[in-house]
Amino acid sequence: MKYLRLLLFAAAALGAGLFFGTRINAFLSISLSDKALQDVSHKEHPVESAPLPFRMVDLGGVGIEADRADWGKDYSHNTKRFQKLFLSDKPFVNHAELERVFAEYRAYIDRMADLGFNAVEFQVFLELIDFDKLGDGYEVYSKDSVYRSRHEAVSELYGKFFEYAREKGLRVILSTDMVALTPPLEEYMRTRLGNIDVESGEFWKIYEKGLEELFETMPSVGGVMIRIGEAGPLYNRSDWDYRSELMVRNVVSVKKMLRSFIEAAEKYDKYVIFRTWSVGVGEVGDMHTDPAVYDDILGDIYSENLLISTKLTKGDFWNNVPNNPTLYTGRHKRIVELQARREFEAFNVIPNYLAPTYQSALASFMKENPNIEGVWVWTQAGGPIRQGPLMIYPFHGMWLWTDANVFSTAMIARDPGQSAETWTREWVRDTFGGDKEVEDGLTELLTLSHGTAVRGLTIPEFAREEVTGVGMEIPPVIYSYWNLVETSTSVMSLVYTTVKGDVDGAVADGFQAVEDVRRMKAVLASVEGGIERGREWIPGMKASLDYEENLFETLAYHKKFLLEYYEWLDLGGKDRKAEWENALAEYEAAKSVHMDRYGSNLSFPAYNFEMADTGAMQAKRTDVAIWAARALLIILVLFIARVLLSRSESNPGIKMPVFLSIFTFGMLEAFTSFGAPLFVLTTGVPVLLYFTGLRFFVFSGSRRSGYALSLLPVLALMGIILSVVSVRGPFYFWYHVWTSGGFRLALAASAAFLLLTHFYLVYQLAGRTLRVRALTGRMLFLTSSLVTLYSLVYAVFGIDNVMGRLNGEILMMPVMVSRVLGFSTHLDFLVDITLLLVKAGAVLAFAGLVLSSFRFGGGERKNAEEHAKAEDAEKAHARTRY
Repeated sequence: MKYLRLLLFAAAALGAGLFFGTRINAFLSISLSDKALQDVSHKEHPVESAPLPFRMVDLGGVGIEADRADWGKDYSHNTKRFQKLFLSDKPFVNHAELERVFAEYRAYIDRMADLGFNAVEFQVFLELIDFDKLGDGYEVYSKDSVYRSRHEAVSELYGKFFEYAREKGLRVILSTDMVALTPPLEEYMRTRLGNIDVESGEFWKIYEKGLEELFETMPSVGGVMIRIGEAGPLYNRSDWDYRSELMVRNVVSVKKMLRSFIEAAEKYDKYVIFRTWSVGVGEVGDMHTDPAVYDDILGDIYSENLLISTKLTKGDFWNNVPNNPTLYTGRHKRIVELQARREFEAFNVIPNYLAPTYQSALASFMKENPNIEGVWVWTQAGGPIRQGPLMIYPFHGMWLWTDANVFSTAMIARDPGQSAETWTREWVRDTFGGDKEVEDGLTELLTLSHGTAVRGLTIPEFAREEVTGVGMEIPPVIYSYWNLVETSTSVMSLVYTTVKGDVDGAVADGFQAVEDVRRMKAVLASVEGGIERGREWIPGMKASLDYEENLFETLAYHKKFLLEYYEWLDLGGKDRKAEWENALAEYEAAKSVHMDRYGSNLSFPAYNFEMADTGAMQAKRTDVAIWAARALLIILVLFIARVLLSRSESNPGIKMPVFLSIFTFGMLEAFTSFGAPLFVLTTGVPVLLYFTGLRFFVFSGSRRSGYALSLLPVLALMGIILSVVSVRGPFYFWYHVWTSGGFRLALAASAAFLLLTHFYLVYQLAGRTLRVRALTGRMLFLTSSLVTLYSLVYAVFGIDNVMGRLNGEILMMPVMVSRVLGFSTHLDFLVDITLLLVKAGAVLAFAGLVLSSFRFGGGERKNAEEHAKAEDAEKAHARTRY
């Protein structure tokens, strides 16, 4: 019977491990496929030349201060536009700042009107609404509320801006993230509705009434634009009471929201513009890129006053991405979003001309979808602008290359059938004058620029593949996301997988980008003397190309190091090891030059190599980690043998607490290349607390003899990890985690089997002298209290803060997630899980404590006495045998 139980347990534990492993495999499995990328080389223009009726532009750099002290220190997506113009307290408007800002605004609007734009977007909404149409008119803001006074001052000022735009022929569109809130509005909702329920029609009626008020009090407003896919702390201003929360996540809430907004818009003949930018959030996450999901959400909603706004690509404003498939379908009026200042391509401070790409995409959409109504051009918006160059369009910095995109995109929208080259040459003539040689040369430079930027800033072989892994679609620009240079094991393992077999070709591609920049420099030098107008731009153009050359050369050496390092991890070999070590030295020398030249340059800022350097530092410690893992393995084998061979389980020959402390921290240090103090601390301390609690709370007194044996499965699991690390270091372990389904399955199955075996042994060994109910209570208290304490760390210090710092040490997940967006931005379930673990852990720990405290007829002492009698009888029997 004993062996049957053991056999059944082993089968169940192994089955649990396989089940767990298959689920991990399903989440982390990698998919690679070729993308259907748009061909922009053709010269055909199959669409009519009639202007698109709706041509909107953002506010550019109007009201954004070129504050050198504030630049380069903030990944926030809040533009801080009008930050000095609008004040939180009375008089609410800084009139000394108004004259300067309004002068900028007039100059900008005049230029945009000349380019043919007929709408302009303002990021403002709740600041203009008092909710007077709710109840007696004072249910949200009381008569003497400071909000009413502020809204009056803000509305008066914005009214001046709106009127000027309307005089110049530009319709004013207000934009907001949903759900938009102020403290009094949130309090009203909770009091009136009991909660913020985005699936409630009554909830959206509040905004509908606010929108009606807005259209009545500010008739110059032409409509409102809504985004639901991004919101929250990354976009909110800490000193401003107007914020947004990411709450609209399912189909019901989207439909309720749109119907309420459309009802108000139709009543006043205004636009509601709904952005499909859903960014993978909830049920609506694929609305932006999947025509079927798009139709399921929006198919039964239609209005002549509704415009659907969508980015032109299947994803963000990334390169090497197919055209957005949803723009070819649907019965709604559609707007195509285009970015002139490309945030993922050095923020466009380098030559980066998009006209051929944009013209080709628009022609493709219009040929198949007669409902393409217009464009929305971003001249400044997108990404963390203060982490990029100090460039504010069209007022400050090297905005020349962005202007080329703004001009050509505006012209394409006015005349979609004309070739992009026509507008390229017109911009060159208008900006620089000169003879045909100048026109030909600078047109060639612009035409070369985008492909060169893509080659230098990405790993093209990877970027051209549709790659899914780590539970998400991997952006093609992930290698240098904004200014963050990637080195995480998850991303680089996938990158290497796509170039495996042609690492030399991928490395050569990086250096070819440098040669392409040098070609552009030669073109500029050849025509410089013939430039007649705009000669003040020449120093900036040269500086821009110098910066691009240096940046791409630094990245090329970094790519070479990483790809050769991962090739060695995969294939091994002394020669490959020597190659990546040499490449690492070359990268560090190139990066040093880059930082010396651009480390304090705000116009052409150095890239962020912090995590890249962490990866380089850990790579340099590979040999140390390998030999440390091998030494620890030897110690572990000797210890396990000593425990198994010892006649007295209570004295395995080594003091257990001392050994466990040294071994656990040593294993974690080797596993992280001795470069992750926070990770080692936050992982090692809970493990040791568990070991200690198990020793003194479960295996105390006469039960201590089983303590060492019960921990052998846990130590064996550590040994498995050390065995992998001992081959080619910690990155070898992670490389197989991210790329090998068989490895993941074996690791997960082994982990589950061994951990379950540990608990099985605890019950078998401690259960000899402790009743099952008391033992269960003690184990429940021990494990649950540790889960509670560990979860509290994340709850108190914040998931993004803690996980970001840990990820910065162990380099698991993409840098843009851990350093910028935050793990909770689109993985909000982590917040819910953390809070659940804190609450559930506390309840279960208390239950375990109560359960372990009960005495059932002196059962525990009785068991101990019976166990002692059995031991005495066994010893007496042994003596009689001898």
